Amino acid sequence: LTHATEGDGEMAASERVTMLIFRLFIYIFSMGQMISKHSRLCLRDYRKGSVMRFGRLAIPEYLQKWQNTCSFVLMLTLVVMLCFEPILHCLGDGGDLFTTTCDDSEPFRFTYALLSTIAILLYFVLMSDFTVFSTRVSAFTLVCTRLISELFLFIFAAGICSVAFACALAALRQDDENFDSLPHALLHLWKIVLNMLSLTAFDDMEDESPALFVAVAIFIILTGIFFLSLFVAQLSSA
Repeated sequence: LTHATEGDGEMAASERVTMLIFRLFIYIFSMGQMISKHSRLCLRDYRKGSVMRFGRLAIPEYLQKWQNTCSFVLMLTLVVMLCFEPILHCLGDGGDLFTTTCDDSEPFRFTYALLSTIAILLYFVLMSDFTVFSTRVSAFTLVCTRLISELFLFIFAAGICSVAFACALAALRQDDENFDSLPHALLHLWKIVLNMLSLTAFDDMEDESPALFVAVAIFIILTGIFFLSLFVAQLSSA
């Protein structure tokens, strides 16, 4: 609804009211229900002493389940979204009723949009519980859950290798602006891992700096062939 605007870029009154109704529904029924649920479970675990301790930090034991942790993070995200709600900041602006565009809300618009993105993703993650209605989909979800650890190991190995090569390439005497500093080198190495770097960049690299080209080729062999083959083998044996 944020992007359902008229030709002049402003939302119609009916669209603003509809958006307000949906947001109130989320804040009252979804966020309110999660606040009630997590408050009850936290009090129960603290009273029983069912906590996980990390130094002096005591975390309720019910958060061991990833669904509860995801729901807790979603609750916190919605609470912060309510604090940054553009409609609330624009109430006293004197403009259109229930508008989200005003000078007072402008500093918070990006933060609110980012939190909205996180909340939407968390809602869809929690919808994975509906896979119990299909045995085949539930089995597929279980397999994906068991293989997530292998995926993180692959990302960790590729990340360590990228940092090592980024430090080395930043110290190499070369004139390629894509690898002239550690952040630039790390960014473009990850573009190589994700197959996002254009072929013309490799051609320029080969012509201008053969040593850089050889180092990048070694990096591709390690990450694109060795680590990826190892990852596939781990998935096959998991």
